[in-house]
Amino acid sequence: MSIRSAFVARFGEEQAQSFELAANQHVASENKGGDPFKWTLLVCIGWQCAEIAEYRQHHGITVPYQDLADWIKAHANLGTHDGDCDLIAAMAGKYGDLMRPATGRP
Repeated sequence: MSIRSAFVARFGEEQAQSFELAANQHVASENKGGDPFKWTLLVCIGWQCAEIAEYRQHHGITVPYQDLADWIKAHANLGTHDGDCDLIAAMAGKYGDLMRPATGRP
């Protein structure tokens, strides 16, 4: 199952589309990697679309941030992303433990 399919199974198609729209509003990328939904999640994390109340409302994101973070750690395996991401967010440590599996292993 793709990361997007797993996300839809947990949070719904409408939320997947809200995340994709938010990411594409913030960043134009020619290199979204082998799994473009990982790119979507990374952009939304970097721009705090799912974290800050005003941004969540603006983008129509209703997934509670902690639920999203827990799901990402358990299912998304963002550390294997092979495309662009928000480099400033990465350098600032914004992705933190979301890039590692839930087990805490690097």
